[in-house]
Amino acid sequence: MSMKDEEKKHDQAQETLEQQSLIMKTVRTITELRLFMLRNKRPIYFISATNFNLMGIDEWVGNFTSICYIDCYDGRHPNVFVPPKSPVSNPRASRTSTTTCSSTRR
Repeated sequence: MSMKDEEKKHDQAQETLEQQSLIMKTVRTITELRLFMLRNKRPIYFISATNFNLMGIDEWVGNFTSICYIDCYDGRHPNVFVPPKSPVSNPRASRTSTTTCSSTRR
């Protein structure tokens, strides 16, 4: 096998590994960075009270999901998960009611 054939075979193997996301290609420009992030296959979760500070990031980062307490999109965004409201919607109110319940039991 000639040296060119070996190089060609190596390049093909390298491309296959890159396609399978086993080897990361070096990112050199903003355009390459945007494409790299947009083609992301690994799930990324952002967990916060609100996703207001990251609005629009799903246009730049593929497979991005927000898990929030307050829904800035009123249920219209497909990549935002807001758990159903619990009977106690305010964590401080929960502590207050617990304290009140335990002091009345004494």
